[in-house]
Amino acid sequence: MYNKIVVGVDENGHSFEAVNAALELAKVTRDEIFVVHVRTLGTPSPGSAPVPIEDLGEAQALVDKTVALFTSEGLTAHGQIARSTVDKVADVLLSVADTEKAGLIVVGTRGHGDLHAALVGSTAHKVLHAASIPVLVHRDTRHG
Repeated sequence: MYNKIVVGVDENGHSFEAVNAALELAKVTRDEIFVVHVRTLGTPSPGSAPVPIEDLGEAQALVDKTVALFTSEGLTAHGQIARSTVDKVADVLLSVADTEKAGLIVVGTRGHGDLHAALVGSTAHKVLHAASIPVLVHRDTRHG
């Protein structure tokens, strides 16, 4: 149906719910899955170079576990880790979707709403508004 689906993952519960939604959809559509995790960069002090906030091993374990979930259901899945600043995570997901010629992007959200997204930023909000393809945003109702 979509041919390829990009699924954004992180360590938050809302991401796991989005992965499950993507899994249920892909079981029906049999689309190829691209699991993407963005290791965010932080600046420890003004003027210093950005450094990864998250351990590479933890990031790889998350991607591997998620890819294994899809492949255990007989689906074709690939994993990718990228690095970016917090405000550019959406751009990375959009870039991967464009590069892979995906037909759908799946992300999770805590569901804080437009005001919260406007004030502090939201990857899901940014992807939803900038994508040229359909976006499935799965709201984590357990936390909001």
